[in-house]
Amino acid sequence: MTKLKKIALAIIYLLCTVLPLRAQDEFPLVAAVEHAIKDKEPRWRYITGICSCPPLMPTQKRVAVTQWARKGKTGKPESINISFYEVASSADAAEWMTHFDRGEVGQGWQASRYELGDEAYLLKYKNGGRYSIYLRKSNIVVEVSGEALKRVEQFAKYVAAEMTAI
Repeated sequence: MTKLKKIALAIIYLLCTVLPLRAQDEFPLVAAVEHAIKDKEPRWRYITGICSCPPLMPTQKRVAVTQWARKGKTGKPESINISFYEVASSADAAEWMTHFDRGEVGQGWQASRYELGDEAYLLKYKNGGRYSIYLRKSNIVVEVSGEALKRVEQFAKYVAAEMTAI
């Protein structure tokens, strides 16, 4: 067996043993969104993160955070952050989302309803320096945030499409 064939077999073996472990650690939704965005936005680079933040709500089961980055047409870096939260029930997730209707947002932020998923809200910081879309389906809440509204909306639609599929 040639050296090249041995290296190829070693790589295949590693991929076959590592990828299933990675999938078990994530929500199925995170992997589905990752694949969908990679297919539709091949220039964007995907980075996973670790969230040491406090739970979104007391019944939170797990959280996953991701970031998508690329250089824009002008050479300026662009990024989109996506945070996935799974909570105990759809009632808990729906109840948590009501704080946007009550105006309970951070200083400088404005919230308005947004048509996406079971329920969604668009948050705008001051004069549009940052945007977030929170969307919910069943017991999953996802936040998509970034500097450009067009990009945040685009990535939120990718997430919503995958939420519908699960």
